[in-house]
Amino acid sequence: MRVSSKRLIDRVLVESFAGWALEEDEAAKQAFEKFLRASLHVLLAVLVEPGLGADQVEWETWRLGGVTWRACIGPMILQGSPPEPFVCGELLDQLRDQLLPRLSECVPHWVRFYFWRSSEQQTCTEALLDNFDWPDGRNIVMAWNWPDGAYSARLFLMLLPKSNC
Repeated sequence: MRVSSKRLIDRVLVESFAGWALEEDEAAKQAFEKFLRASLHVLLAVLVEPGLGADQVEWETWRLGGVTWRACIGPMILQGSPPEPFVCGELLDQLRDQLLPRLSECVPHWVRFYFWRSSEQQTCTEALLDNFDWPDGRNIVMAWNWPDGAYSARLFLMLLPKSNC
């Protein structure tokens, strides 16, 4: 999906999902349902009205030096057999600390990460910043001490500059 908005300042946000099913229609339906659960409320809260995120997003304030960001964090989408409880707040803190120094101050940014492990083997890792591969973020996600199990984890968030630019 491609999203454009005046709030993105002439940039286009690209968000995509995969569905796994024997029939193409069923796979497309599954991918759309993941979008509804993971990213839609973040997009609505950031680009339309914060209240539209309702209880589906979490807002945090992130600071670096004199720059303050409002982070709109979507739900972690877990599939497979993740351990319970599944906690990765420290992973998000590491990503935040790596991310903030590299951001342009007066534009919104978005981040997506994905991790998949099958049994005891890490199978796939992705981290994107503003639609592009983010190697430092991917390295953090890859190095994280993920719990054992066969599962995937995906998170989408957007950052808005709080200062007037």
